[in-house]
Amino acid sequence: MGFYGELVFGRSQGSLLQAPVFGSAEARRERDIAQWRRAEGWQTVQVAANVLREEPAQVLQEVVAWTGAPACVVSVADSDYALLQGLAVSGEKWDTWLNLDIAAAMLAEVPADVEDTSVWYASPQAEQAEDRKLKVLDAQVPTDARRALAWAQAAGYGADVSVARVERALRARSTFVEDLLDPILDELGFPTAAPRC
Repeated sequence: MGFYGELVFGRSQGSLLQAPVFGSAEARRERDIAQWRRAEGWQTVQVAANVLREEPAQVLQEVVAWTGAPACVVSVADSDYALLQGLAVSGEKWDTWLNLDIAAAMLAEVPADVEDTSVWYASPQAEQAEDRKLKVLDAQVPTDARRALAWAQAAGYGADVSVARVERALRARSTFVEDLLDPILDELGFPTAAPRC
């Protein structure tokens, strides 16, 4: 079974876990939370699905308000696929799906008249619906990459980064989708993450 939960990336002089959105220290269990850092106060907090009480978009707003810096939240489903949402201090938002092929399979529209989805998912019609959804998601990547780069630039990074590099990072595939966040942040020009213990 994979990871269900959120990765929250933001900037804080102290621990990002001090943000009110993460609740009190007494309510946390060590196995539900991990944290790693980058230079200049940037850090990622990984929290299991049962930790946060707010929806990811609300968590993102609260982190940006508390830190006064851009932030992003990656909502991970069973380590298979994820929705990455970013927010700048100006209120500019962007989002993109990660592990596009699996996201397309999960987001493909099932016809209303289908009674047994287990049969439908094994059908050629499901494969066609997934292919159509993948084309839609993939066509959005260039726009998502430009918006992600503008977000990084609003944070003071990514001045010399090409959109093509960001597109490649957003189209990357990983067995554990949560492992895609650090390479995406690297491509956007954020300080390199410290090795995780």
